[in-house]
Amino acid sequence: MWSKGTARRPLAFVLGLTGKPAQALKLIQAAVDEGGPHPALLDTRAVVYLAGRQADLPINDQQQMMAQAPPGSRYFHLAQAHLLLKDRRAARAAYRRVAALGLQEDSLHALERAAFRKLIAQ
Repeated sequence: MWSKGTARRPLAFVLGLTGKPAQALKLIQAAVDEGGPHPALLDTRAVVYLAGRQADLPINDQQQMMAQAPPGSRYFHLAQAHLLLKDRRAARAAYRRVAALGLQEDSLHALERAAFRKLIAQ
């Protein structure tokens, strides 16, 4: 079903990854308020938090989603958050899930690919 939240999500994603996390957060939070804690909305909000260098908040969102068969991209975002918090052990654990689920760089949005390469290098 189409909603305003559906339309806000991709715009918030792009705004967050292109240096406008405050504006992106307003959009995605409005979408979550309207549509509830849907996994896709929470994942986008986690990306926006990461873009704004807020590591503890995306971990909460990612943990909320993990019970719902998360794709590799969600573990990728979780690994990023753990790295921001300097928790390398938790980041490695999340990255192992990324690898086990077979997430490849080319399956991510083009704006996230450099961060994926950085995660692999770390």
